[in-house]
Amino acid sequence: MTKLIRGFKALPGCPAVVATIGKFEGLHLGHQQILKELANAKSKSGCKSLVISFYSNPACYFNPNLPRKKIISLREQLIILRKFSVDYLLLLKFNNKLVNISADEFVEKFLFDKLKIQELIVGHDAVLGKDRVGNIDFLKKKFAEKSKRLTVCSFTEDEGVKISSSLLRTAILDGDLELYRTLTGRNYSLTGLVMSGQKLGRTLGFPTANLKYSKLLLLPTGVYATRAYLQGKEYLAITNIGYRPTVVLQALHPQIETYLIDYHGPEFYGESLRLEFDSYIRAEHKFANLQALTDQIKVDLETRLKLS
Repeated sequence: MTKLIRGFKALPGCPAVVATIGKFEGLHLGHQQILKELANAKSKSGCKSLVISFYSNPACYFNPNLPRKKIISLREQLIILRKFSVDYLLLLKFNNKLVNISADEFVEKFLFDKLKIQELIVGHDAVLGKDRVGNIDFLKKKFAEKSKRLTVCSFTEDEGVKISSSLLRTAILDGDLELYRTLTGRNYSLTGLVMSGQKLGRTLGFPTANLKYSKLLLLPTGVYATRAYLQGKEYLAITNIGYRPTVVLQALHPQIETYLIDYHGPEFYGESLRLEFDSYIRAEHKFANLQALTDQIKVDLETRLKLS
């Protein structure tokens, strides 16, 4: 289990750790390479492992007008970090106070004294501290002075495709699920809480779960073949991302509605539900009436089962 810690003040008595620091936006294969190094360092040293990241995207701090939705939710981030045996995720608020801490103070006061870092693993372009003074050469010198280890990783490329968070954003916005898999090694996924909806799906014979999400970058509207994970079990599912154009009360913002095939249990409002997107089925349409919508859902189900 990865323990979430918000801010230095919330730190418990911290044992010696091996750590990495960065935005880790989207946790693509380049980030995963760093996490693998972190897991190896943890195994060799016997120390706990720590990921230091930020809430409030640094890009938004420097450009407040930049629309910057999250690539993955915090819940999803914790699920992925757990797979790499990360013990702690420390989230620092990216604000004026943090930006104005000098590189020297950040390393000495926070990394060495407060966190007791024995080894730091970073990407080749890592910088920290005020005015971005804390580059790789700076870090090498500081860690050598304390006889501590600094490991520098270079992001990999996959079949000539440069792995980056910006390309990952493009893949999501374009609905390119294959490119997303290439960049991350996993399916595009969402994790959120199930909330009560209009219950129209139940009326049509296909009760859907409405997923609550916040400030998350979504795929284009449409119907997708998905897999749903609920209470430790996996179900084939179809998921609609869109505005429900056929119903009277259309949505003002994109809604995520999913139908779990072969689920026959009780309602699960308030439960955590995870969706993995396998493939795109069709665009969202406005149908002439609810019967036409019901007929199309039946076709979508047949398509989904053929894809399973």
